[in-house]
Amino acid sequence: MLHIARTFSIRFALLLAGGVVVAVPATSALAITFFDDFNRPDGAVGNGWFESGANVGGGLVIKNDALTVNATGGEYGLYRPINMSGPITVSATVTALNGFGGLQDHYSSWFMLGTDGNNFLENGYGIYISRSDQNFSNSNIALDYNGEIIDQQNSTFQFHGPISVSFTMQADNSIGGSVTDGVNVFDFDFGARPVTFPGSEFEIIQAGPDPRASTYTFPTIDNLSITYAQEPISPIGQLNSTFYDFTTTAFSERTLTCLAAVYTMIARTVGVLHDDPNLAQTAIDYFWTDPGGAYWWKHHNSVLRSAVVFIDKAGPILPGHAIPITASIRFGAIEGKDLANWLAGGGLAIIKIRTPSSRGLENHFMLATDINGSVIHADDSWTGTKVGIDISDSLGRVVEIMDPADGTYYPYDDLLHHQLPANVIRDFHTMTSQLPSGSLLTLASRVARRRGWRRRIWSRRTAWACRWFRQESA
Repeated sequence: MLHIARTFSIRFALLLAGGVVVAVPATSALAITFFDDFNRPDGAVGNGWFESGANVGGGLVIKNDALTVNATGGEYGLYRPINMSGPITVSATVTALNGFGGLQDHYSSWFMLGTDGNNFLENGYGIYISRSDQNFSNSNIALDYNGEIIDQQNSTFQFHGPISVSFTMQADNSIGGSVTDGVNVFDFDFGARPVTFPGSEFEIIQAGPDPRASTYTFPTIDNLSITYAQEPISPIGQLNSTFYDFTTTAFSERTLTCLAAVYTMIARTVGVLHDDPNLAQTAIDYFWTDPGGAYWWKHHNSVLRSAVVFIDKAGPILPGHAIPITASIRFGAIEGKDLANWLAGGGLAIIKIRTPSSRGLENHFMLATDINGSVIHADDSWTGTKVGIDISDSLGRVVEIMDPADGTYYPYDDLLHHQLPANVIRDFHTMTSQLPSGSLLTLASRVARRRGWRRRIWSRRTAWACRWFRQESA
């Protein structure tokens, strides 16, 4: 039986900022973990892996439920595409091959990031696990960049038998990790540096046994895990009728509709990740109920209930229980972490704000998906696009907005004052012409007459948390 485990994580934390903007570090919308234990019939690897273009006379194959080489001498590669936009974590179990004359404990394995899949050991960036053989005490982890060893750290113990390796490449291209044999642990750390990636592949490169031996010991790689960022959730617009199944009061009840729209973004993403076409096309009124408004538990959907867990200060919220979207946890902790550290683990945040309208202050909800410097990018259902919120400013101002046509961010004030090129202004025309009184853009256009509106919009906010995961067997 083939077992493929993928973990999809969305985390939200309930937190009242009380007039002070919470600093949120870099985060991606989703963290995806691909796991392969290679428990498949002997032969071709399959499962989305591709043979490296530079393989000659051999390659990587499955034998006895592990990955190995099918030839002696040389090096052989296998790759698969990944998203290179965020931190990437790799872990695996590696065993040795024989060296010259059949000497044991020779290690020669690479885990490379950002290759093009064609010219291994000539491009990419990653680690090289090395030991000459049992007669040498030179076990080490080296940093490989485009086929050259640019740094190296000697292990505190000598590699022998199965070793488990884990490392993370951060956004600044620093790489840190550890190696263990189950008893000893060696930590390694290579600092930040500029790196150019020729491609977006993760590549395994494994040397074959030294042919100058009477018997061969073939290396293995097993229990491989790759965690990387998924593309951000796509925003939807609550003013767009195509996101509704039929006309309901949800369209006019804009305060709760924006929350239902956030629920819908989450459900659609679960649908994509779980190959569920119905969830992938979830309508906003799927979460709408009269009376009451937005209600996550409206349907007994087994996929959503198993994939999404809402969390508040006290822990997970049980199915059917109220999600405390109005609760106040003043700088409280979620599972021992503040909101910043919670998001740093690869999560999202539903941000609640108070925005003035013709009916007074109203709640408004956005789905924060990522950050660039001090600017949070959030999916905004009013506009149907993303806006940027500067968290270095105590007012939490909206400072940029994404062009829905091509994904480019422009200064918010430049849009409001028509200081952008005409073709860019046209991209926003349909969107802005539909906005009701009280929306962010409409309010912003009055800034000259109503100083202080930004303070009123962003002076109170909450965010709350949720996690999802999936384990899939095929």
